[in-house]
Amino acid sequence: MLCHPCALLLLPECATPSDGNGDGIDLADVELREYEWVDLSSITHFRENSIRGLQTVDIDGYTLTVRGLVDDPKIFAYDEIITSYQVYRKIVTLYFVEGWDVTILWEGMRLRDVIEESVAALHARAAIFHAVDG
Repeated sequence: MLCHPCALLLLPECATPSDGNGDGIDLADVELREYEWVDLSSITHFRENSIRGLQTVDIDGYTLTVRGLVDDPKIFAYDEIITSYQVYRKIVTLYFVEGWDVTILWEGMRLRDVIEESVAALHARAAIFHAVDG
């Protein structure tokens, strides 16, 4: 399965019965435009202008590695990350250097929780991230 790493949250609008094979209920996706009385930007307001074009993540092969100044290095699969930690939601406005912005609902886990599980060294002061496209 592939997903866009910057996709806005889509929530189910209505349910339709499954095909009877026991997989559950299929839900239709709709764009979330308001959250707790705050207007959110449309997905059409998010400009894709990456140098290498639209990026996707193969979530079946995705791993998050925590290593370096930690006592207990770990490698997490995508499913482990999204099911093992408390989920948080926050409305954020992203400001871009080209002069435009979007207000979105960010949903996910805190990186702090993942790093704490690996027991970061007391003298560690920075984290380095590597994106899918380098």
